Amino acid sequence: MSALAEIIDASGKSAAFTYGLLPVIADMKDQSRKEDWKKPGIAFDAAFGTDIPGRGWQFMTSGGRHRIDIKKRGLLGFARGKNNYLSGIQEYSYPEVRSYCVELVKEALDSGCDGVDIRMNSHTESFDWENYGFGGPIAAEYKKRYGKDITKDKFDRALWRKLRGEYVTQALKEMSDYTRSRGKEFSVQFFEFFDVKPEELCKMEFYWDWRKWINEGLLDCATIAGFTWKSSFYGEVRSLCKAKQLPMTMTPSMFSADDARWQEDGPIYFDACERDGFKAFNIYESAAVSLLDSDGLKFTRPPLWRIINKRRG
Repeated sequence: MSALAEIIDASGKSAAFTYGLLPVIADMKDQSRKEDWKKPGIAFDAAFGTDIPGRGWQFMTSGGRHRIDIKKRGLLGFARGKNNYLSGIQEYSYPEVRSYCVELVKEALDSGCDGVDIRMNSHTESFDWENYGFGGPIAAEYKKRYGKDITKDKFDRALWRKLRGEYVTQALKEMSDYTRSRGKEFSVQFFEFFDVKPEELCKMEFYWDWRKWINEGLLDCATIAGFTWKSSFYGEVRSLCKAKQLPMTMTPSMFSADDARWQEDGPIYFDACERDGFKAFNIYESAAVSLLDSDGLKFTRPPLWRIINKRRG
């Protein structure tokens, strides 16, 4: 961190701190979530505590590090004070981590869900993805295969990313096997960041071997997430799913859209669903368009529901 900034207190002495993509907690508008966001050191959501409307920033990747870009200004975000812990990236090469993932699936199915939909994206970002992925199992397996100690020697990052991706696939397989053993459906959300080569900078430094997931039958359904369906990557996913007769569902990122945008974009999403034979249309996030309280479920976005009901006939 000393390469990025020197943090001192009012007296000029060095101050303990951790860094993360988190606006100032003290000024957070949604005080009910204050404690939740105090804990992780590298975390973010919306634009709490700022005057930036909605998600007024975007992440820009540069040289293996990340910065926040606000109105064309590059910024680094810091969390004030010392956090309880730093959020990292799960290392799937550890059997204990994969078992933990299966336990999460079990918890969902025990609650009565018809299946699980795995989102490999999350609200955790890091300046230091490159500093993860050097755990014991990864280091040992890489040395066994290629004769290099990745904790000391120069090594082939493409081979490293592919190896890490193998463990991602293994984790998905174990979750899929458990889900299907319960007679439920298993799905994974597809994002554009899957569409990279191992020689390129990969998100979380994993190679996402999504073609293998489809070809080897790990999935009962492929979820097209966010705005992925508008990209060329979507065309390849759609073609492979059709070839393998794998159903698709759509989960567009429209949770922050206003009613006018839903009026405009809603029909476009539904047209794509009908044209390409989607199994279902998921509303992301349902909490943004409905409210569950003691009186039951209330629809808070009437224009959206009118559009949906009209298309359903």
